[in-house]
Amino acid sequence: MQWINEDLLLIQQMNRKQNQLTIWTYRPSNADLKKVYVETEETWVDLAYPDLSRYGWSDNSLPLVDDGKAFLRMTENDAWRHIYKVNIESGEKL
Repeated sequence: MQWINEDLLLIQQMNRKQNQLTIWTYRPSNADLKKVYVETEETWVDLAYPDLSRYGWSDNSLPLVDDGKAFLRMTENDAWRHIYKVNIESGEKL
């Protein structure tokens, strides 16, 4: 879990098999829970990647961009490593 702002929490949830990652937003002020992003793999979903820069990808936090309106997600769904920007409001992956 990580705070985006004072009233918005970003939650990462893995299933028991660890092959599906679901990312939710939660607003404590009105108890609004919203599914934003789902990633599925045949084997497992990696949460932590090697530290690729001095600013780090080595923990489980999702780097926030665009003034907290999007997060970055690194994945290897097609056997190649890609970084996607995911809009927090719409769930659109760019």
